[in-house]
Amino acid sequence: MKNKSIGILLLLIGAFLLLANFNLLKGDVFLLLLSVIFIIAYFRMNRSIGFLIPGCILFSIFLFNLFNNLFNINPIHSLTFIGLGFIAIYFIHYSGKKDITIGEKYWSLYPGIILIAIGILISLIQNFPDYLRYLIPIVLIIIGVLLLFRRQK
Repeated sequence: MKNKSIGILLLLIGAFLLLANFNLLKGDVFLLLLSVIFIIAYFRMNRSIGFLIPGCILFSIFLFNLFNNLFNINPIHSLTFIGLGFIAIYFIHYSGKKDITIGEKYWSLYPGIILIAIGILISLIQNFPDYLRYLIPIVLIIIGVLLLFRRQK
């Protein structure tokens, strides 16, 4: 059964790649279909996270492309969307599970929150007036130095 499912998955991915090579399938639709295939494989293959990760990341890239086409958003927000993909992994795979370690359960939140924060921070810095562009990095450096040199209790 497992080999059959992987065979079907590879057959579908190959067919979509072939259609894309003949320009019969546009990039955004290809991303959507490929992400849906991975997410369906995740549910069919005993919730194997190896299928969920690329499914969520590809879907978040599809959503970024969709929003970019509709609203012409800043390309730096691609980081934010990919971060949302990692957070989606947590909610789909780990929420409700109680028999796993904290590190195993929350691993996807770490890159998700970091990517979202970096995307928002860079976007804010790009939109600030010139003097504020330099203020935020200087404040972050000062806070970092203070944290490094403060006395341990």
